[in-house]
Amino acid sequence: KADGSDVGDAAKVTVVDKAPLKITTVDIEGTNIAPITPGAPERYNEANSRLLGAIVEGSGDPYFFKAAGSAQTLAVWEPGFRSAVESMAVAATPAK
Repeated sequence: KADGSDVGDAAKVTVVDKAPLKITTVDIEGTNIAPITPGAPERYNEANSRLLGAIVEGSGDPYFFKAAGSAQTLAVWEPGFRSAVESMAVAATPAK
C-alpha cells in the first residue's frame, strides 16, 4: 500500500478447491508502487490501481495469472478474467 503497510488487509482472497485443482484468486485495489522492470530502481506510483490475480495449483508446478492497471479499466475486464479462471476449474473437473 502507499503507506508501506501490508496489502493483506486490502486484498480480497478466495480459495476454491475443484479437484484436481486448487485456485486462489486475489483482488487488490490501491496505489501501485512497483519496479518498472524487475530489479529497476525506478518505480510506478499509480493511484487508483487494481490487480486481479489467480494461482492455479495442480499436480505439477503452479500457474500464475494477473491483470493489473487502473481500477476503471479492470472493472471492465474483471468479468472476462473471472470467467477465464472459472473455465479452468470446469475444464479440470472429471466427467461423470
